[in-house]
Amino acid sequence: MPETEEETDQFEGEEFTRFFVLGSGYSAGMMDGVITSERQNYAFPAIIGEKINSYYEAEIFNQAEINSNLGLNYFTNERRGHFELFYRNPGDEFPARRALNGEFPGDWSGDSGLIRNFSFPGLQISEKTIPSGEVDNLYLDRIQIPDRMSVLDYIIDKNPAVVLVVTGYEDLLPFVLNGATGTANETALDSKNSEINATPVSKFTENIQVIVEQLQNQAEASIILATVPNPLRSPYFNTLRFNMEMGRELSTAEIGQLNNFYENFNSQVFDYNYSDTVSVEDRRPFIDFDVNGGAKLKARVIIDPSLPTVKLDDGSELPKIRQMAENEYLSFRAEQTLYDDAYGKTTPIRPEDVLTEADIEKVNEVLTGYNTAIRDLAASSAMIHLLDVERIISDVTEGRIEVGGVFYNSEFTRESIYSSDGLFLNPKGNALIARFLSEHLNQNFDVSLLPVNVNSYPGLQVAQDF
Repeated sequence: MPETEEETDQFEGEEFTRFFVLGSGYSAGMMDGVITSERQNYAFPAIIGEKINSYYEAEIFNQAEINSNLGLNYFTNERRGHFELFYRNPGDEFPARRALNGEFPGDWSGDSGLIRNFSFPGLQISEKTIPSGEVDNLYLDRIQIPDRMSVLDYIIDKNPAVVLVVTGYEDLLPFVLNGATGTANETALDSKNSEINATPVSKFTENIQVIVEQLQNQAEASIILATVPNPLRSPYFNTLRFNMEMGRELSTAEIGQLNNFYENFNSQVFDYNYSDTVSVEDRRPFIDFDVNGGAKLKARVIIDPSLPTVKLDDGSELPKIRQMAENEYLSFRAEQTLYDDAYGKTTPIRPEDVLTEADIEKVNEVLTGYNTAIRDLAASSAMIHLLDVERIISDVTEGRIEVGGVFYNSEFTRESIYSSDGLFLNPKGNALIARFLSEHLNQNFDVSLLPVNVNSYPGLQVAQDF
């Protein structure tokens, strides 16, 4: 590269030699369901870090290398590796997904004092502020941080000048990925499985305030707060349709069979709905399929625990099932099951695989609470800046972001910013966030960074099984 001021990144002073990241999987390079030695170098903070290292001609911005080429899948309970998207047949509307072989991260024996990116997959906001010895996290455990110190304490001890804080996504994900069957209510947390809950907004607000106050008061650092992206805008929730496609998923003969299957159920619903004691609001929906009807008459069947309880004459309960609505979401995790068997037909889809209208409202309420806390803090001081990742992802989804003639999208298609897990960004998506971060740094700090060439980064890969 020619050594001219106009064509190279410029960092004035020493401020960015003390640039740190306090984050989680979203800023660690998590993609395709794993973090690997290669993938972590595509993390958007690492892209900025490479600019720092290049300018100062020194390895200043460092990460704890994962030492794994296969990775350990974040989303499965088995020892699996990264997800791979693939088309089963020519003309498939969307790809299927499988998990390949995986492995645990390798040992790391580097100097923790040289790390700048303290982003660990699965690390929730409260775990950033408590002693590391009390945190059970596979990736954090590899780093030699004194048990009595929190990750936040350790960063502050290194005298940071600028700290990028990326948190909240993995506080919300367990709740979202389990169909909002857990809780985000602080008073109900003790009686629920923590693996399906969201961090309550009050707890998130309290912790983000602690992080900001300590960075300001103890380190006098400039802070960049990233907003939390909406997982409901991702391909994980926008690929599978609420209804079945004629020919590929549903035949004319099957429609007749399904109507026969639900005939007795519909008869029981009719008797209940038109009894003298049932209000219009408490009536239960029929399950009806019609080859000549619209999409609603080919909708998948789901379990909905929120439906009114109906006691039948024999003492049993009428199953709480109905057909999906168009504005509800089906988890991409269910794709293989939908392909293999009668899931969504004679076997209703489980609540953890669906987000109903009520569930979506709960998720959006928590997300809004997180981002309100972040935005309020960013507006409270000139030393606190906002990287609006939520808005960037929303603009991509709406088709409003173009770089070099390329419009990016949030689907499982060409020019997607998402990886094969459908929830975390691919290298191109990380580069896009890094591009916006570079612009933000140019506007608010004494730096002059060239735009990140997003189109030069790898995008979504889809294999073909034919």
